[in-house]
Order: sequence, then C-alpha cells, then structure tokens
Amino acid sequence: MTASAKTPSLSSVPELLGQTWELYKTNFRLLIGYSAWMLVPLVISVLITVAFGSEGQEVNEFVTGLLNLFVFTWLSIIFILITLRLASEKKVKIRSMSAQAWKVFVPYLLLLVLKSIAVGVGFLLLIVPGLILSIWWLFADMTLISKGTGVIDSLKQSRELVRGRWWPVFGRNLGGILTIAIIYIVILAVIMLILSAVFGGDPFSFLDTPATLMETVIVQIMDILFVPLFVMYVTLLYKNVLDTPAPNVAE
Repeated sequence: MTASAKTPSLSSVPELLGQTWELYKTNFRLLIGYSAWMLVPLVISVLITVAFGSEGQEVNEFVTGLLNLFVFTWLSIIFILITLRLASEKKVKIRSMSAQAWKVFVPYLLLLVLKSIAVGVGFLLLIVPGLILSIWWLFADMTLISKGTGVIDSLKQSRELVRGRWWPVFGRNLGGILTIAIIYIVILAVIMLILSAVFGGDPFSFLDTPATLMETVIVQIMDILFVPLFVMYVTLLYKNVLDTPAPNVAE
C-alpha cells in the first residue's frame, strides 16, 4: 500500500440504509416468507381464546410468550444468515441454512439471555455501563452465528471488533435503527388514523388499553414487514465493521 492510499472507513448511515433496502426489496418474497412465521403465536393465541375464553388467559399468555421467544430467536438467526450470504453475493441455500440455524439455536438463545441480563444490570447502574456493554457486544450475535464460536468467545470477538471505534459504531447503529423505527411508527400511525376515520374511536387506544384483534393483526403485519429490516441493518453494519481495518487506537 502506498503512503497516499486512503484507509477504508465505515459506511455512513445513509449508505448502510441503502444497502439494507436494496437487499430487502430484491429478496422481499424470501424474507417475508420467513417473517410470516410470526403469525403462528397470534393464531395459537386466538385458538386458545376461542377454546377457553377469559379463563385461559394465563395459559394463553404463557404459551404465546414462549412461542414468540422461540419464533423471534429462530427468525433472527435466519435473517442474519440470509443477510450475510446475500451481502457476500452467495446463493441462499435454504436447507443448509436451516440446518445451521437449528445448530446454533440454543447457544444463540443463551447468548441473548446473558446479554439481556448483563446489559439490563448495566442500565440499572446509571445507564452508562449498559450503553457501553450494548455496543461492545452488538456483534456477538452475528459472530456466534457466522463463525460458530461459543457464547463467551463471541462476546470477546465483538468487543475486539468495536475496539477503537465505539462512537462510530454507536452512531451508525443508533442512526439506522432510529430511522427504521421512525418509519415504522409513522406508517403505523397513519394506518390507525385511517381506521379511526372509517370505524370511529381513538386511533391510539391500543397504547394504554388491551388491543383489539384488528389492532393486534395490524401490528403483527407491521412487525412481519419491519423485523427483517432491523436485523439486516445491524448485520450489514457488522459486515462493514468486519471488512474495515480497525484503527490502532486504544479505547
């Protein structure tokens, strides 16, 4: 490398969002085909309600809670694998990808639990420690899934990836996730306002009162459409950080 050569820098938030959108729209049917599995807990919840009424509420909440955790964990793994393969211009092989997803399911679930506890305790300790840990360990999920490392090694490798560029990673993660979240909220608000104009009532009553079935279905459909975007953005940020030389600066 010549002295005048410029060291590659991390992509900007607009660039990462553009890459995310391009992969999303190009592979929309594949992604939504998987994402639609999020409807399963809702269907089970409706069936339990129909069968047992209000008497089965506690059982309903327990069963659907477990199902949501199971489905979300599995889908997160799938979306990370899909994004990494597409970003590397590799063909998505559904059978082998599914096998890989089940192989790392339990370690990934353990990683999520460990991260949640540690970061949660960190946020209780004046917020800052939790914020620091959340960025240090941001890429542990992708590391475990793509490299097959153990839970602790994944946390350590994520920390090393972020070393010397905590602020750039923090800014890009916050900027991208916040942008997608704002779009989600705006679209959801518009839908609720339209339904309120048609059927009457408070369009945002579901925020402080139990949601109706229609409101629940609408939110679920929004999640089906947007969850892949959230996971894909962070995964592309991980790949960008992985492919960009780290600065020789002590953090």
